[in-house]
Amino acid sequence: MRSDVKQRKAETLATVMQLSAADAAKFWPIYAEYDAELTKLNDLRVANIQEYASTYDQMTNEKADELIQKALAYRKQRSELVAKYYERVRQALGATTAARFFQIEDQLLSIIDLQIDSSLPIVGKSS
Repeated sequence: MRSDVKQRKAETLATVMQLSAADAAKFWPIYAEYDAELTKLNDLRVANIQEYASTYDQMTNEKADELIQKALAYRKQRSELVAKYYERVRQALGATTAARFFQIEDQLLSIIDLQIDSSLPIVGKSS
């Protein structure tokens, strides 16, 4: 499923970015590096979700706090990663193209977040 999402995300990005051949030659190698780093970061998110699922029925205040702290750390790291690659795209292709990358990526990540978050049950009462 993750590879399908990555493929569709890249296709959407390619369509909306509207890069010339010369700009695409600069952009896609940077994006590939970004995507590799994002995949590693998303592995942390998947592990946290799996831990949430396995402890959901025995949720304690301590476990809930631990899981949310991990989720907040993930979001912070992802935000820093996007900022890092915004800067790399800006240096290679200018601020307008970098802004377009940032806007599209932010929208796609928001959609993915909503899909994931809406599929997870809300934490019940603490034990």
